[in-house]
Amino acid sequence: MENVIRFGGQEDLLGRDRIEIELPRFLVRAFEKQVAKANAGAPEEER
Repeated sequence: MENVIRFGGQEDLLGRDRIEIELPRFLVRAFEKQVAKANAGAPEEER
């Protein structure tokens, strides 16, 4: 782990931070399939 970020205890926990991670392609494909499954039947604007 090159860049480790520690979050303080008094920060806005609903705030957003951008992170970058590397994953093997098979795991990305598995996530895509799970997201598609979860979105099945949802209106287009909610996907």
